[in-house]
Amino acid sequence: MWSNLLIATAAGSATMHSLRAGGAGLENLPMFLLWSVGVAAWTWLAYSLHRWVKFRQGKRMHDTERGWMLRHRKALAIGTLVALLTSLLPFWMALEVGGWKWLWWGGMAAVLSLTYAGWPGWSGSAIREVPGAKLWVIAGAWAFSTAAMPMAFLGFSASDPALWSAMLARFLVICALTLPFDIRDLELDDVKMRTLPQTIGPRKSIVLALGMLLAAGLLNHSMLKWSWIAYVFMGLLIATGRYGANGHPHRPYCWLDGSIILLGLIAWLPL
Repeated sequence: MWSNLLIATAAGSATMHSLRAGGAGLENLPMFLLWSVGVAAWTWLAYSLHRWVKFRQGKRMHDTERGWMLRHRKALAIGTLVALLTSLLPFWMALEVGGWKWLWWGGMAAVLSLTYAGWPGWSGSAIREVPGAKLWVIAGAWAFSTAAMPMAFLGFSASDPALWSAMLARFLVICALTLPFDIRDLELDDVKMRTLPQTIGPRKSIVLALGMLLAAGLLNHSMLKWSWIAYVFMGLLIATGRYGANGHPHRPYCWLDGSIILLGLIAWLPL
């Protein structure tokens, strides 16, 4: 629950970063904060569903994670209800501004999020189990929900290069931050999933992650020049982290999850 809350906060912060990069100003800050809180709530729901599906389907999980879910089932149920109601904020705001035309961006994010892990009792294969798809689906959902949707909310059209540049930058940075988690899960992920660490190995995966992060930083620098501070911090975490299923269950992974929060904070500082 708490790790999901950290990831959700990161999604909200990433949304705030995209809004600022798209030209959002302080005069409408309360509205943008509400929008970002809604995205954060949806992210919490998606990640919680993923873990609940793994739990119900008997998929391999870390023992500490399984035990925590059993002990806090009531808190999870209450959190799910609150998050579900809060996640409706962006849709309500879309009604207020008449922005249904761009909600297909949100629809794409919703489809990717809700079918990523499947559903409890569903015997079919989830998207994450399609060979090689896991990383790209996660990054795609984040790109749609935290970059495309807020940029479209500001009035950017689907043909605008700025929107696609923001999406690509977000896609790359999420790929870069997800690869260390795939290295951690080498002993848990089925070999048929063909994640990048399974295919090219952990060392090359870290090098690829750093390359993706550099590309994302260059794209973002053209929109918000101080974003490089966050990208340098992310790069240091990726380059110096000790990864693996036998490592510490929280470090450096909580720092990787939380590093995206820095993007949103820097974007709205009066620098």
